[in-house]
Amino acid sequence: MRRFQMIASAIAAIVLTAPAFARECSATRLTGSTPQGVLVTATSAVAVSLMEGRAYQLLVADYELSLDEFRAFLPLAEPPRPGVGWGVDISVYGSADLRAFSPLEVGQVIEAGLPFGERQLHVTAFGPNWFAHDGSGAQGAVILTAVGDMLCGTIDYSDGEKWIRGTFAAPTKQEFSLLP
Repeated sequence: MRRFQMIASAIAAIVLTAPAFARECSATRLTGSTPQGVLVTATSAVAVSLMEGRAYQLLVADYELSLDEFRAFLPLAEPPRPGVGWGVDISVYGSADLRAFSPLEVGQVIEAGLPFGERQLHVTAFGPNWFAHDGSGAQGAVILTAVGDMLCGTIDYSDGEKWIRGTFAAPTKQEFSLLP
């Protein structure tokens, strides 16, 4: 894990020092494996920004996604989806108050497998008749290259039942604001 942290820090440093034009979003192209061992390429992505950008829910799939139909905390297993996809959560689990965290920023690295109460990466996978959410042995990270109206970055994640890696560019909408 230490080696991965060093590599992620180096990539983040490159992203932060790159000129603005180089920070544009790369197209969504993620490859992953389902718990059944099937390799899938996802080319569509949408995201929801929670609490003014303090957390995000990202959905990537091998079929066309609609931002209008995506809602935060939507159970990914219901109704059955037409293809395969991954739900990527960048959030704080446990009793931590999300308001105590600052909004996510370009260049930020969010790791998987961190303790409750820390901002972390969690990935689920789903298909037409199955849903996989076990994060045992989770490792990897997401590096954000854009936040706001678009959530963009790279991800390299694996756990005991699935893996996913590549780039994503997701149009984003705001839900669950802190403002009255």
